[in-house]
Amino acid sequence: MAGPTAATGNRSNPGLTQVPSAAKGGARATAASQRTPRVVCPFCSLLCDDLLPGNGAAATSKPTLPASGPTLPNGAVCPKASAGFSRERPVASPQVAGRDVHLSEAIDAAAAIIKAATLPLYGGLGTDVDGMRGLLDLADATGGVVDHAMSAGAFRNISVLQSRGWVMTTLSEVRNRADLVVVVGDGIGASYPRFYERIAGAAASMFGALKRKVVLIGDGGDAALVRAPVTVETIAAQPQALGAAVAALRGALRGSPVPPGLANAGIDTAALTALADRIKAAAYPVVVWSPALLPPADGDLIVLSICDLVRDLNATQRASGLSLAGSEGGATAMAVTAWQTGYPMRVSLATGIPVYDPVRFDIAAMLARAEGDALIWTAAIGAGLSPPATTIPTVVIGTPGLTLSRTPEVYIPVGTPGLDHDGDLVRTDSVVTLHLRSTRQSSMPSVATVARALADRLAL
Repeated sequence: MAGPTAATGNRSNPGLTQVPSAAKGGARATAASQRTPRVVCPFCSLLCDDLLPGNGAAATSKPTLPASGPTLPNGAVCPKASAGFSRERPVASPQVAGRDVHLSEAIDAAAAIIKAATLPLYGGLGTDVDGMRGLLDLADATGGVVDHAMSAGAFRNISVLQSRGWVMTTLSEVRNRADLVVVVGDGIGASYPRFYERIAGAAASMFGALKRKVVLIGDGGDAALVRAPVTVETIAAQPQALGAAVAALRGALRGSPVPPGLANAGIDTAALTALADRIKAAAYPVVVWSPALLPPADGDLIVLSICDLVRDLNATQRASGLSLAGSEGGATAMAVTAWQTGYPMRVSLATGIPVYDPVRFDIAAMLARAEGDALIWTAAIGAGLSPPATTIPTVVIGTPGLTLSRTPEVYIPVGTPGLDHDGDLVRTDSVVTLHLRSTRQSSMPSVATVARALADRLAL
């Protein structure tokens, strides 16, 4: 008897029908072509990837957004996405000393400044993966220092990671598995507007409904963002008392009573004790913080206390931390610098090898100490990533509408990844790099294109 053909059966299981690979590929292609394209938002490091294209866009077309901004699913609201996608794009030309010039002339002038510098400072770094790689190549070839504009907050995390280590989770794990989310500090709802809707406050998960509770340690301003059936509780704590509250919570989890003196700081000691019991009873508690939003005086110590608390819990149960950071390309800059040099931000390449010093190579501090003789500032995502005030020659590679305290020696307008050109950004949890497709017609170059042009002029 003849065996089954590939189209009708399978020797090990005649009941299975094998589809020829070409047919399978065609089916996948057809399904993909019929799928409505989604838009990834670059305006915070959550990189929400469920935005819908503009009304009337064909399912097979490239995502195109209406002038009013993207369409968010299920009536969701995100002021950052709406403002970013619908931001007025002023007419901008490359400039040298405030005078409109052709792009090639601006590239020549910028290259001359970099070539003349003994210690160029590459700051801002609000760009995508390719842009960051190009800037890092320039810094390597010209002996520069690299530091992201928002690295001060990130180093509250990095110092703990380097010295102590931590147990961290992802956005997806929090959304789908965490039954107790403890948020330390205020302002997450403003900095990451959809965090509660999509992640911490989501009632449904890929495994069904979750009986989830969110506890806010702070002013409770985000409580209104948590929707039923998820429940929310606030334990009031002023910013200067956050460190004491987290330390007391860790102590309670280890069996020590909450110090009654905390009541003098306005902290509900009974609520902290009850939270400790709730954490012990939870199947998967997660502690969330944003390092940039913690008080500068002891932000790193708060992060240390949180990470120690989570590590303690993992001796007897499953628990994790989640840090929200890395907007304006910060997570991307950190990742690219790490895989290229072995270090995070604040690296000097002046000696021909990467030298890491988080204190010495803080560009803001270097400018205050009058170190560095050229500033190359990149801000291609948000219009608020303004260069610091300085008198040294400055090259700004930035989005049109970027706020400037003075006219830089050279200004080169560039497009925004996910709007004006395709690009890739690293998400806040550092486990996913998302591809962003352009959503509008633009003639502006990308940061990567400008970096390559500068390298060509410098014959690097």
